[in-house]
Amino acid sequence: MKPSKKGPLVVFIGEAICPACGRKESRHVYEKLRELGALLECAGCGLCFIWPDPGGGSLEQIYDKNYYDRWSLDDLGPEGLSRMKQVTFDYLFDIVAKYGKRGKLLDIGCAFGDLLNAAARRGWMCHGIEISSYAAGEAGKKLGPENIREGDFLKSAYPPETFNAVTMVDMAEHIYETRALFQKCHDILKENGLLIIVTPDINSLSRKAMGQSWPHFNREHIVYFSGNSIARILSANGFELLEAASFKKALNLYYIIAQLSMAEKAAPLRYLAKILSVLLPGSVKSKNFFAHHGEMLIISRKRSVLLKG
Repeated sequence: MKPSKKGPLVVFIGEAICPACGRKESRHVYEKLRELGALLECAGCGLCFIWPDPGGGSLEQIYDKNYYDRWSLDDLGPEGLSRMKQVTFDYLFDIVAKYGKRGKLLDIGCAFGDLLNAAARRGWMCHGIEISSYAAGEAGKKLGPENIREGDFLKSAYPPETFNAVTMVDMAEHIYETRALFQKCHDILKENGLLIIVTPDINSLSRKAMGQSWPHFNREHIVYFSGNSIARILSANGFELLEAASFKKALNLYYIIAQLSMAEKAAPLRYLAKILSVLLPGSVKSKNFFAHHGEMLIISRKRSVLLKG
């Protein structure tokens, strides 16, 4: 089904409530996004979200060891995967460095701890929280178990104004309670602390070109931001936007093939993955390169007390 044309007509979808601003007025982007449900766009803040919430607030079961099959661990090995991720995170912190901030950092959804390793090399004091027990254990081996918490960030108990920076890379789209997420980030950040987000851009060229075959449409991604919507939502929750831009990542063909092979309801992509896997030698598939694939970087700062209210 093609996206509905945007216009003044507002569709009322029963009890669908925007998880960012609480509005009930929304438009269809897709009336049926494969088996996930309807994809709605809030008529107020512009957030796109799956309705009804497919996770039902209990997505923990998704993030077992098998979840990381799409990261091509079998082919790359932990060291090869880590090297690829480190290239991306070094690039990220090159950008963050221009804001002159160091101190205590929390990575939400820290996975295997590769972002934290990159931050530690820059002089940050690093902490992480990860819902997957498997990934949290691996991160603890790298950063020390005392610096990694296993669990749901929204249920965590970090003291107010603890961190100088909070990072969420490929994480904000996993959490349905968008307003609660950003409010909690605001609470735990110190004055002028940075909130650094990498997330899929629903208005990216890749999404417009690929439609429902866009790889970022999958079962654990339940909210989708555009540059405009995330700016509105951050402002409403006490943040000043500093930077919004398309974000490139270091990838390799092993990783891309694994991602394509897991594409849900996208048979042509899975077929392409099989062809590439057979035809290309390992030396080619393991080579890292930068590519844009529909994600954006958002850097914002917690407003000072004088700017609130």
